[in-house]
Formats: sequence, C-alpha cells, structure tokens
Amino acid sequence: FQASGAGIAGFVFPPLITLLISSFVFRYTYLILGAIVFIGVSIIAGIVLIRNQPEDLGEYPDGIKPEPIAQDDISVDQKSGDDTQFSIIKQFKCPLIWLIISFVMVNSFAMGTTVTHQVAYMTDIGFTAMIAASTMSAFAIAQLLGSNLFGFMAMKVNLRHLTSGHFI
Repeated sequence: FQASGAGIAGFVFPPLITLLISSFVFRYTYLILGAIVFIGVSIIAGIVLIRNQPEDLGEYPDGIKPEPIAQDDISVDQKSGDDTQFSIIKQFKCPLIWLIISFVMVNSFAMGTTVTHQVAYMTDIGFTAMIAASTMSAFAIAQLLGSNLFGFMAMKVNLRHLTSGHFI
C-alpha cells in the first residue's frame, strides 16, 4: 500500500504544486502543502485509517480466536523464547541484510537524484513547467503500476530471483 500511495501522490502533487507556484509565491505554496499534509495525513488518515491490531477490526491473527492462558501453563521454553523467533539484533548480524540495505540506499539515491532534478532540467531545455510536472506524474504512474506488478509477482515467483531482477 505504501508504494501505491506514493505513486498516487506522485501523480497528483507535481501538477498541483506547479499550479500553486504559478498562482502564489512558493512560500505560500509550501504553507498550503503543509496544511494539506497535516490535515490529510496526520488528522484524517490517523483517525480513520490507522488500526494497530487485528482485534481493532474484529479480526484475530491467523483467524483463530485466542484462548485465555494462565501464566502458570506457559512452559519454561516458551518463557525463555525460541531461537527461531524473529530478533532485530539477530537480523542485523546477517550480512545479507546489509547487502539489501546497501542496494536500497544506492537505488533510492539514484532515483531521488533523477526525480529531484527532472523538472528543473526539462524547464531549462524549453518545456513548460506544467509539461515537466506532468512527466513526473507519468513517472509516478509507472512506479505505481510497477510496484503493484512486483507485489503480485512476489506471490508467484521465487522472491530471491525477483529481488535480483529488480536491481538489474
């Protein structure tokens, strides 16, 4: 959902920002955008969309309603924790996680640099600001479609092969 939201925002906001900057000075545009983000994300989305537990929606993890368990019924192995459980410390000791983090950082840097300078470059070579912003919207739609396709493929294809292909 995060990638879809970023794609939709990338489609809507570049033309909106260009229109606001052409109508107002950029300082007022940033105030308007700050108000949109504060009201839209912090207040409305925070109240309406955020649910912290499946129980908030009347659901249960794995669809199984939990049975109350007395503390005395828990075995010693369950109290101490199983070695197969997820541990942040254990994950950060794995070299593969650092490779993934490195790839994501380099990819984000390259894409961020390209996207940041795209509108300025296009206006410098003669395109109007609205056309330059519209290319950003087209880029965001491609990102939206690609991320959803990648998510669908992740359910069907070996994730290692798919991730390797993503960085090519």
